[in-house]
This record gives sequence, structure tokens and C-alpha cells, in this order.
Amino acid sequence: MIRRPPRSTLSSSSAASDVYKRQVSTQSTGPTLGATLTLDLPTPVLVALVLALVVPFLLQLQEMAKLQAVYDSIDNGNHKQAIKLCDQILKKSKQPVPLVLSLKAVALDRVDRRDEALLLCNQIMTENPELVDESTLSTTLLVLKSNQQEHLGTLMYERAFAKQPDNENFGVQVFNGHLRDDNYPKQQQVARKLFKQFKNNRYFKWSIASMHSQALASPEESRLKQLSLVEMMLAKAESDGQLEGIDDQLLYKQVLEDQGKFELALERLPSDTSSIGDNGEWELQQMRALLLVQMGEKQQAREIYEQLFEEGNADNWDFLQAWMQIVMELEPEGWEATVTEKCEYLDQLVGQKKRGPLLLKIEVAVKQLEQNGVEPLLLELVRYYRRFGSKGCCGLDLRVYLAQVPEQSRPLLFEMLTAELEAIKAESEAEAEADELNVLRLRVTLVSLQSLLGTWMVDLSNMEAVMGKVDELVEEYHSFSGLNQGLESSERGHNDLFLTLAASLLSERWEQHRCKSSLQRALALLTEAVERSSSNFEFKANLLRLYCQAGSPATAYEIFKKLSVKHIQFESISHEVFEPLVSSLLLPQLRELCDNIKSFHRHALKDVPDMIAGCYRHSKYHKLAEFYSLRHRLTHGAAKWNAALVGALDQLSQGQGVGEGGWESLCSASLINNDDTHAVPDWTRLTSIPDPPSQRGKPQSLSPERQLLVEQRLGAVRVASAMVSEDTQAAQMLVESQQLDSVVACVLSSSLSIGSASDDMMASEHLANGIQMIEASTAQLCASIDAFSSELLAPGLFDGASSLLLETLPTCLACMHRWQKDLKPPKGKGKNKTESNKPTLAAAKQWHTVLSSSLNTVASSAKAFLKRLKNISSHCDDKFSQAVLENIKSSHEQSAKAIVDLATHHLAALKKLKL
Repeated sequence: MIRRPPRSTLSSSSAASDVYKRQVSTQSTGPTLGATLTLDLPTPVLVALVLALVVPFLLQLQEMAKLQAVYDSIDNGNHKQAIKLCDQILKKSKQPVPLVLSLKAVALDRVDRRDEALLLCNQIMTENPELVDESTLSTTLLVLKSNQQEHLGTLMYERAFAKQPDNENFGVQVFNGHLRDDNYPKQQQVARKLFKQFKNNRYFKWSIASMHSQALASPEESRLKQLSLVEMMLAKAESDGQLEGIDDQLLYKQVLEDQGKFELALERLPSDTSSIGDNGEWELQQMRALLLVQMGEKQQAREIYEQLFEEGNADNWDFLQAWMQIVMELEPEGWEATVTEKCEYLDQLVGQKKRGPLLLKIEVAVKQLEQNGVEPLLLELVRYYRRFGSKGCCGLDLRVYLAQVPEQSRPLLFEMLTAELEAIKAESEAEAEADELNVLRLRVTLVSLQSLLGTWMVDLSNMEAVMGKVDELVEEYHSFSGLNQGLESSERGHNDLFLTLAASLLSERWEQHRCKSSLQRALALLTEAVERSSSNFEFKANLLRLYCQAGSPATAYEIFKKLSVKHIQFESISHEVFEPLVSSLLLPQLRELCDNIKSFHRHALKDVPDMIAGCYRHSKYHKLAEFYSLRHRLTHGAAKWNAALVGALDQLSQGQGVGEGGWESLCSASLINNDDTHAVPDWTRLTSIPDPPSQRGKPQSLSPERQLLVEQRLGAVRVASAMVSEDTQAAQMLVESQQLDSVVACVLSSSLSIGSASDDMMASEHLANGIQMIEASTAQLCASIDAFSSELLAPGLFDGASSLLLETLPTCLACMHRWQKDLKPPKGKGKNKTESNKPTLAAAKQWHTVLSSSLNTVASSAKAFLKRLKNISSHCDDKFSQAVLENIKSSHEQSAKAIVDLATHHLAALKKLKL
């Protein structure tokens, strides 16, 4: 929010009020001395005096009205008008007005003219080194934070604080600036200065909390020493009476716990809950129980959990699991009976309306599977289905347990569930309370459990049997459609899961047998489903995934945009379409997605530090670790860096260079996989035990395949950067790292050898190897494109195009720019320069010829593909199948055109590098 200057006492409203008050005062008390003197003055003098007083007042009113118009334009989103108004004010003023310049910078920043906005900010700071106007400072800081230039804002406020050390807000802003930079020592210095200056205890605690954060971020060998120092400062603060509330005690407790001093940490938990604030009493009780477990006092921890159950937390899954683990350790022999008895009691306590107690009984049955056999587990699963089968969460609740049912027992379990459904229907009919909607929900849950168990009684290799089962599910979907009447457009249909499961069965057949007709039918089915229930997220997400598998990421991306993905979702679910877009060279869509990912991270770099500052401001020091963890995950997120690398390669392929992106400090091994792979439920047959829901959202390391992909892209960007900056040492290190694409490695090695007479033969050898690899890659890509005949459904059609045209060739062209300086003699000079490296020159010319030939071959192959594609009909009797084929055809056309355009662009660049 833009901070407006305080309203002047010369504003129109206050001025009118003052005039009115003077008139009333004069009328009530008689002529004043001023009035008497005024009457005695000559008329010209009186007029001059009035003009001298009124004109500046009117001018100031006019200036304030102009500023108000600028603020209103920005608030209303009319940024172009705000820029125009600022220009008018600046044009009439004798010298630049810092506040107006800062407002113009805000408007420019919000219309994506960020370079101009930063120039204005630099102008403000350069021309006004002693700036202390709070409105100007805060407005300028908005622009700097939006463009990751917070350090300049910190410098600006440091100068203001040095000029006005009594301004508390300036000191707080300096502290926040160092917080954004993770400069813990400076945070402590500023906090202590604030404490010394303003005698406010919170600033002393800011210093302590900063030291604690620094300790947690330090290596293991120095962490304990720093934590001991933090503890000493907290002890001193307590003795001085500076620890005032529960939040201060929680900070003390956290410091002690980090050192393994659990008994002392337990003493810090407040027993008086009258001033508990934002922390619920149950949260403090849980902290106490966890500390007791760490201390080995498990019986006391057990009693705390049992007390929490009695106080309304009988359905808290974390509490139930922790309690059961304690009971298992305390009673290794008879824990099963104890837990079962407790579950029955809790089930009665909550009126048989909560899921937790019954799920815990299933946990017991799973843990005793080897000892007691499968029957107890089956009975508990059926019992849970009877109680909660009409709830949409039932299938997902049981998913992790169904995976542990032995293969030979799954048909029996399905029979028991089916019999239970029939019994429920019979009971409701006997009581004349038949609820058709409840029966539908139970039936939907049963079918979803059947899918998870893999008991369709259908041979997936039998096409007719699979299609027959799909037809049954579709027919069942239509038979219950009448129950959806009256639902809002934003609600899911009660019977939607039938179509999801039908598509899941077809998808399973596609994955196992690569049956294209199954994939096409699944796509058509989900297309119809989306038309019927446009708000069903599962329909769209599954359709998106299948379009990617069908080789139509352009359509998948259109669906992705309709999901209204926002904010952190660009980090967690953009993986669904990112790599398919890259592999199909759909550059316009890819640029838009990369821009959205970068935009989220640009705002996160500003917002997350503001959240951390909020923890300090509201004394929630024990929450700091959570926000620091969030910032670490976002800073090292694979989606962020993948978008940055692909964006850099895209710029390189357009001849624009890779820019500055911090490539040298990036380590692929440190990247974190923040992908949410559980966003869409998987209803296919369970073949392994899935991760429990508690694992969802936890950070993971990259898979070896994905890490290799990131390393190759990072290597390509680093090579291009080294070639542009002529950094031979960095290039040599890249060759030795052995993390480059094989072609790029050959070309880079040649670049390093060219110019050194002793290495001419080695340069020629590297180029010869590169030629073989380029020819092989080109042949493989063209063979895939040329093999396309009449079937539109062609997954993996353009695999290899992005690697060749977006990563390898642009990097090679960057290396070839370097060659030109050494191999091509200046105009007017003789051939003396090239006589000594004839073998290298010949190899370079051959490389140039092969590269040109390869690009022409790829472009010709793509053009021929486009001609064949035009003659292929996408007509179908079913409109949804026809829509699917038209979408796939359109995506193929976009990819082929992108290949032609990129190959043509590379040919033009290659022509300029001819030796």
C-alpha cells in the first residue's frame, strides 16, 4: 500500500473550518485587535497583504489536488493516467519533486516498465542523499522491493536513520532491510541500537531472536555455541524482567529444545492459560507431550493425550497416532487390546460421527496383519465403509490401507463390501426411509474401492471387455444424472466419479498395453465430462495429463489456464505441463508459463520476508523457523530454476544472450522438488503402498533423471555465458565437470583448443566427434517426424526437438562466435594467420556445413509433416472424439511450425558465422 503524506492543515476542509471558526469568534466577542488594525490600513496595502497570504495558500491547495489525483489514479489501477499526471507536475516544477518521482516509479513498475522505474529510484537516492520524507521513502521502497533491489532500500533508510536517529520507524525499516538480506549480525546491531535509543524491550528480544535464527542457519560445529549464547541472553533478559508474555517464553523454550535441554524447555511452557493468546491450549499441551516423549516420560505424555481426547480432540489424527505409538512402547505385549478398547470408547464419546477412532482400529489391524491374518483388517475396512461410505473422503481415507490387503484377499473384500451395500439398501427399504442419494454415494465409493483393489474382473489385455466395463460405468453415470438437479454450477455432480473411474480404467489399459484407442476414448470421455461438470477439478486435471501423454501439450496448457492456477500453485503444479511444453517447442505458451512462475517468485521474494518481519513485529518468534523454511524451499525450488534456465535458453536461441541469473552459484544437487503429485487422486489399481496423506507437501530431492536434465540445461547456459564473457577458466572447469551435453562438451573443448597451435589436432578431433553426434540426433528426430502417416494420436512425435534446437544448437552458435575471432582473418590481411591452423579451419568449415545441412534437413522434414497433416481428416461421428482429434492436430501443427521457425532462425545466425 502506498503511504500518503499526512493531510496538511491547509487542506480545503480544514481551511474552511478555520475561517468559519474565526467568523463565529468575531461575531460573538466583538471586533478583535486584528480586525481593528485591518480597518485602519489603506486599501492597496490591505489588498497586497491579502494576496500575500491567500495566493500561496491557493497554490498549495492546487498542488495537493494534483497529488491527490495521482494517488487516486494509482489506487484505481489507472497507471498510465498516473504517469501522465506526474509528468505534468514535474514539467511545471522548477526542480524534480522526490515524492512525485517515486509515485511515477510505482506507476511505471505496475505497467512492467521496470527499468525506467528503477532509474527514477536511483535518481531519487542520488539527488537526495539526505532524504527523510517518510512518504517518499516508503513509496520508493515499494518499487525497489518489487524488483529485488531491497539492498538499495536498506541503504536509503540507513542514511535517513543516520540523519534522524530519533525516528523509530526509520530504524525499524533498516532492521527489516537486513532481515531481507539474511544479514543476521546487522539485524542484531540495529535491534540493539533501537533498544538503546528507545528503551523498548521488544527490540532487545529482536536481537535475541536474530541470534537464534543465525544459530539455526549455522553449521553444526558452531550451532551449539551460538545457542548457548542465546540462552545466556534470554536468562539475562528474564532476570531484568524483560520477558513479558507467552511468546517470549515459547522462544526461550525453543532455544532450550534446540540444545536438547528438554527438562528446562518443559519448565518454560506456561501453566497459566488465561493469557494464552493465539496459541490454543491444545497446542501447548501437545508441545508438553512431545517434550515428555523426548525426556522418556512416556506415561505422562500418554496421560496428556488422553486428556486431550476427553477435551474434544478425539478426532485429531496426529494425537491418535502419537498416543498409539506411546502405548506400543509402554505395553509391547498387550498394546493391541488397549488401543482397540480406547478406540471403542472414543467412538462412543464422539457419538460415532468421527472418522479418527475407526481409522486407528484399521491401523491396529494393519500392524497385526502377520500375526492375526487378514480377516480382522477386512472386517474393519467393511465397518468403516458402512459408517462413512456415503462421504466423499472414504475412498481416499482407505487408499493407503487397501494397498496392504494381500492380492488373493482383494476379491473377497470386494464381495464383502458389495454385500454390505446390499444390506444397507435392504435396511433402508425395510424402514421406508430409502434415500436414493445416500445409496448413490455408497455405490460411488464402492466402485472407487473396486478400482483401487483392481477387482474389475476385467482382463486389461481384452479390448472388448474393457470397453464393455467402461460402457457400464457411463450408463450408470447417466442413470443417476437426475439427482444432480438443483446443484449450483460450481458444485460437482454426485455421480461424477463414475466417469473419472471409467477414464482411469482406460488410462490403465493405455499405460500397460499402449493402446491408442483406449487413450482416445479416455480423452473423449473426459471432454464430455468437463462439458457436463465444468467445475470438477479432477476432470480437468486428468484430461490435462492425458493430453500431455497424447502429444498435445498445447491443449493441455489451455486446460491448465482454466484451472485458475494462482500464486504458489505455479511452483507446485506447473510440472504437469512444463516439460511437455518444452519437448514440443511450444515457445509462446512456455514463455507465458515461465513468466508466471518468475512473477510468483518475484513477489514471494518480497512477501515472505514481510511475513518474517511480521513475526518480529507481533512477537511470534517461535514461528520464524516456519517462514525461514518456506523461503528456503522457494529459493531452491526446482520449478523456479527450471523456468529461469529454459527462459535463458529461449533468449539464447533468439540471439539475445542468457543474461544474469546467478548461474555460477546454482547447484543442482541443492534444488528441492516442490511438486504436488497428490493434487489429483489416483484411482488406478494399487500395486504398492502409497505415501500417507501426512507426507503430502513435504520437500523432496530431485530424481536422478530430473537432476541430470537440470544439469545439462545449466551447463548449456554456463557455456554460453562463458563464451560471451570470454571466461576461459570457467569454460575449462565446465569441460572438466563432465555434466554437459555430449555435443556441447565437444564444441566447447574445440573452442578452448582453437588458437593454440599445439592443440589443433585435438580441436579437429573434438569437432569430428560433435559432427557424428549432431548427425545422429538429426537422423533420430527426422525419422520420428517422417514416420508419421495418418494416425493423429502420436505420443512422443517431437521428442528430441527441444534438446537439439533449444539447448544444443544455440550453445554451439555461442561457441562459434568465439571461433570467428581466431579462425577468420581480418579484412585486408593475408592468409598468414590461418596457415598455422589449417586442420582446425577445415574441421570448423566441415562442422559449419554439417550444422547447416542438419538444420535444413530438420526444417524440410517439419514442412513435409505440415503438408501431410493438412490432408489428414479429424472427422468422427462422436463430437467429443472429433474435438479431441482436432485439438491434437492443432498442437502438432503448432509444434511443427515452431521447429521450422527455430531452424530457420538458426540458419540465419549460422550464415553470419560462415568462415
